[in-house]
Amino acid sequence: MITQNLEGYLEEIYQLSLEKTTFTPQEIGEHIESTPAMLFRILKRLHREGYIQYYRHGVIGLTKEGAELGKLIVKRNSILQEFLFIINSEGDPAEEAGRLESQLMPETVFAIERLVEFFKQDQDIMERFTRYCDNQQEKKEEQ
Repeated sequence: MITQNLEGYLEEIYQLSLEKTTFTPQEIGEHIESTPAMLFRILKRLHREGYIQYYRHGVIGLTKEGAELGKLIVKRNSILQEFLFIINSEGDPAEEAGRLESQLMPETVFAIERLVEFFKQDQDIMERFTRYCDNQQEKKEEQ
């Protein structure tokens, strides 16, 4: 089972892998706020769990499993951010999505994805919902 912390690192590594297939720990470190020692421990763990592969000269690449999970993590984050945008969440969608990600079952994320797609397909309902939220906010401010 992958932890939320490991998911965060794997997500960043996956994003990096979209630009190039292999990279060094230093390149990863440029994208992740972490001490070199902590980064090394995380990379060792990701390797042990089969998500990254070490190559010659300290070069790293994602395994098939790592790429698949990284893609899933990025997609889940995107779905949750869209959902938070649709419901007019007042917080930072990226930060809130990061908090929600590890707390939700995959089935729940799939249900949220269907809801997001439904709203995106029907602009009228999206506008009605936005007006409803605006009206509720006005009522809240009047109290």
